[in-house]
Amino acid sequence: MGRLVVNVPSSLEGRLKIIAEREGVSLEEYVLYVLAQQVSKGYVVEEIPPEDLARQKEAFEALLRELGTVSDEEAWEILSEREPVGTT
Repeated sequence: MGRLVVNVPSSLEGRLKIIAEREGVSLEEYVLYVLAQQVSKGYVVEEIPPEDLARQKEAFEALLRELGTVSDEEAWEILSEREPVGTT
């Protein structure tokens, strides 16, 4: 497990200690719980309603029709002409 040292105002530390005691856990456990809750909010997986999914699929298929297709040879030619990125 990694180690993180954070300086916090005494008033915040005091409030965190009170809540941790009320929850029956150590200050470290409570801070870890709060941090995990905050970080995980950005990783919530939500189901896409079927009608939205159908709309997205149709929009994607329309884009593919608009773009058309190329042969493997044409694709390799296009890729060979691109500017290299991140090479040193």
